[in-house]
Amino acid sequence: MLLRISLTKRLVITVVVGALAATGCTAADVEEPQSWTEDEMKCVHTKATQLASVASKMNGSTSKGLCYRYVKAHLRAAGFPTADLESKGYGASAYAFTSWAKAYPSSLASMGLQKVDVALDDLPKGAILVWPRGMCGYSQRHGHIEVVVDDASSRACSDFCGRIKKGCGTPDVYVPKGCSSKAPSEDDDASDDPPAPAEDGDDTRPMPRPAPPEDGTDDDGNRAGS
Repeated sequence: MLLRISLTKRLVITVVVGALAATGCTAADVEEPQSWTEDEMKCVHTKATQLASVASKMNGSTSKGLCYRYVKAHLRAAGFPTADLESKGYGASAYAFTSWAKAYPSSLASMGLQKVDVALDDLPKGAILVWPRGMCGYSQRHGHIEVVVDDASSRACSDFCGRIKKGCGTPDVYVPKGCSSKAPSEDDDASDDPPAPAEDGDDTRPMPRPAPPEDGTDDDGNRAGS
């Protein structure tokens, strides 16, 4: 009787251990790195370059306190829809972009962007930087958002262009992720909800055209209110 019980226990233990080993080594339990096709990789580069090109047109302009509004316009011009930001109530302040991305990661992916961890000296062209409120001297109320426009990780644009601040904090960084799953349209930012207040309290007037380049561009990093 004791021998039979011992054998039974041994068989049960063997079966259980074997089952756990089998399930623990399946490919389904291992998260594989994302694999992109050649076309998707080209799309990433193209969209990043296009976003940087659109944003760089603000070179020579001075800050208007409308960094978020302009970056959203740059995103749409480069093929990234922004309606979800507005419809979910994250369209008023720059710092809210990161709040939205954390709360709705699937919406971030649908926009065609992904969050990455990268050093400020290795920022790729077309990356979006979102600075928390009050960091590096940016607005205590809105923070700041900008698009990297060069290959030297040194310059970024929103409603104006300037040097990327370093050594005073770390922004959240987002980069294009393959082709956007939804092509933007003229009604992309349309919403039944009332529009969120703009950073300067007036987000309904037409955006002014960029000012022509001047000898003294705003390269000192003084971006108060943006």
